[in-house]
Amino acid sequence: MKTRRWLWLLVVPAALGAGLFGFSRAYASPFFGHGHHRPASSVAEVEEHFDHKIEFLLDAVKATDAQRAQADVLSKRLAPQAFALMEEGRTLRGELKTALLADKLDKAAISEIEGRLSVLADRLVDTGMDGLVSVADLLTPAQRRQVADKLSRMHP
Repeated sequence: MKTRRWLWLLVVPAALGAGLFGFSRAYASPFFGHGHHRPASSVAEVEEHFDHKIEFLLDAVKATDAQRAQADVLSKRLAPQAFALMEEGRTLRGELKTALLADKLDKAAISEIEGRLSVLADRLVDTGMDGLVSVADLLTPAQRRQVADKLSRMHP
């Protein structure tokens, strides 16, 4: 359980919060989304969000300048991917909403959209795990333990 908690807690700083927490099936669902957060409207906004979360993490472990530079490269690499997935999710949720509000429900069309949402959720998870592993790879084992300890106190 501790390993699982450690992995999840590292996703938070690594990811697409514009909801990097969006890397779950719930995020891809038409019934869950950004909650009270305004959705990112550009790759730059996603990158800014990633930078903020990753800086919080790096400050907590007193990261080196080299680690910070690598994290910046990571943000620039992941932000376009995350934004494209978020846009695709918005489009699919819109399609599902339209299908569900139609006078006559087309269950085949709804099922097809559900399948595309499921594939999207898998892609979100894959992208999130890529970010998680990339951030973890930037840190030393001692720094990873620091992060896990700090975050486990925040989320017991």
